[in-house]
Amino acid sequence: MDLDFEEESDNSRTSLGGYDYFFLEEPPSDVVCPICHLVAREPQQVSCCGKIYCQSCFSELESQSKWRLRCANCREEEPDSFPDRKTAGQINSLRVACLKRDDGCSWRGALRELDTHLSHCEYANMTCPFSVFGCSVRPLRKDLEEHENTSLRHHLKLAVKHVGELQKIIEENNDEQKERASHLEASIRELKAGHTTHKKEIRKHVEKKLESQTDSVRSKLSSLKNEIILQNSSLPLVFKLSNFFDLKEDDEDWRSPPFYSHQGGYKMCLRVYTNGCSEVRGSHISLYVYLMKSDHDHKLEWPFRGTIHVQILNQLEDSCHYSEKITFSSREIKNYNGRVKTQTNIGVTGLGKSRFIAQSELEYSRREEEEGEEEEEEEEERGRVYACQYLKDDSIYFRVSKVEVVSESTRPWLAQAIEDITND
Repeated sequence: MDLDFEEESDNSRTSLGGYDYFFLEEPPSDVVCPICHLVAREPQQVSCCGKIYCQSCFSELESQSKWRLRCANCREEEPDSFPDRKTAGQINSLRVACLKRDDGCSWRGALRELDTHLSHCEYANMTCPFSVFGCSVRPLRKDLEEHENTSLRHHLKLAVKHVGELQKIIEENNDEQKERASHLEASIRELKAGHTTHKKEIRKHVEKKLESQTDSVRSKLSSLKNEIILQNSSLPLVFKLSNFFDLKEDDEDWRSPPFYSHQGGYKMCLRVYTNGCSEVRGSHISLYVYLMKSDHDHKLEWPFRGTIHVQILNQLEDSCHYSEKITFSSREIKNYNGRVKTQTNIGVTGLGKSRFIAQSELEYSRREEEEGEEEEEEEEERGRVYACQYLKDDSIYFRVSKVEVVSESTRPWLAQAIEDITND
């Protein structure tokens, strides 16, 4: 199973209608939607004349029909429609040029490969890291580093302006706090003058304030405790994905709690799309591994190289667990294997498999243990048929059995450093 990369999709490529792309050869007329006159996206075949429509175009035709729905091709009334997977495969095999060909990209390939290419295309427009401070430039990926180097003065001015605005907000809040303190002092003076009826209200207010501060301290201590437990937890680790069908229906992703490759090692997490993504949406579960920011990153070698062993556990017997490997092998710094420096503390891109497991394999089945999984089992038990079910009670259990790290720490003299936790 091939690895692929995941990146935020471009809304302009998922709008209604067909594929408005530059095809290297004239597409066959039987795959062109009669409504938008483009190569059909998510092709639907009608029962009356066999014509192919875009799924979105046919849905729009249904919603706009005031009386009876008529086929736009043969004018037959009330035609049925169904997804045409054969035509979808034919369309995905059509060769197209990159959407950035006018900017200089020379890539050519099958339509199904376009999204993967665009996630790495050197001519794709990128968001400047200083956009949070107001930089509106969207340089090409290949020009991003040059933009950062040549715009240092401009970026510094934007950052200074942003800090100034924050300082102004803080000062305004300080004035507001001083005004509140003044009102509180006035209330105290009234109490001393004989307004004892307010004493209980003030006591409740103080107790509520203390309770809020206590909860905040407890929350911080709990987070610190969880991080300490996480750093000292050893593989294998099991994570439970609950509410599978709600996530699938809402087309939402799920992220596992973070884990470390080893003590003092690389921090990462699993990101799972229960309904799949891209061309496997609705047929597979997609799984990606994302690197995360940690306090150990300055001691480690980058890019990260290694193999993560991930299993989906059989919930009926301790056997026939579904196993896959996610291997980070590149020696070059990529979006998915480099040190995480974003404010979100998680990598922009993950590495994994869009076809991690077919959804049809999740339900109950009976199967034999795969050869070699139990090397020490007795000869007479070989070939035994096991009950197998990965999705049960609306839940799936993922196990990270081990992480084989190829890259190692290159700064052993920093390994025992004690960091100031108050800087967080």
